[in-house]
Amino acid sequence: MERTPQWPEEMEGQVRAFVEMRCRYQAALTEVKTKLDILNDEFRVRYSRNPIHHMESRVKEPSSIAGKLRRKGYEPTVENAMKHLWDIAGVRVVCAYRDDVYAIAHLLTSQDDIRLLRTRDYIKTPKANGYRSLHLIVEIPVFLSTGKQYLPVEVQIRTIAMDFWASLEHRIRYKVDLEVPEDLNRELYDAAQRIAEVDSDMQRIHDRMAALADKNGVDTPPRPPHMD
Repeated sequence: MERTPQWPEEMEGQVRAFVEMRCRYQAALTEVKTKLDILNDEFRVRYSRNPIHHMESRVKEPSSIAGKLRRKGYEPTVENAMKHLWDIAGVRVVCAYRDDVYAIAHLLTSQDDIRLLRTRDYIKTPKANGYRSLHLIVEIPVFLSTGKQYLPVEVQIRTIAMDFWASLEHRIRYKVDLEVPEDLNRELYDAAQRIAEVDSDMQRIHDRMAALADKNGVDTPPRPPHMD
């Protein structure tokens, strides 16, 4: 009978450590997604609409974690990953309207077991290529057999229009092994500007409809404070 090949002992320990780390970050991601699902369900019950169109989530693969650590100048170890990387776990939240982005961000970060570590608002200040999104790093407690541990999760919140542009721009720019000419970069940027104008138009139309509903006694959600 053939014996099952065994990992070298030191490699087996590293593999086990990475598997355990991914399990912990998956638990943190589940906690954040559950909170977002609850907020979305509450809006549906109270205001008859869902601010969240859909969500996507992922935990980085070990090869991706190792590659990012090396680019930052660190050895690819579990200890360095947990110390220096904040985006091991990530969730993308796609909302219907721009104000929904800020409403979800405000409601999520107002919960007393959530710690907001960092905010980058690429909606108010888009990237040079036209990219728009609200990026948060939140820290959330995960309850394990060994006790409570706070872990960071990256939360990207954007509108359907922002997600449409970002998804196609990513395919165009990164899925082909070519240098994108400057004139095409300009066209991508101009497209982002036009899409942002449509996004603003839809927000304005939604606000007018909400005002009409409020005037007729229909319960509507309060306008959220924009993130500073």
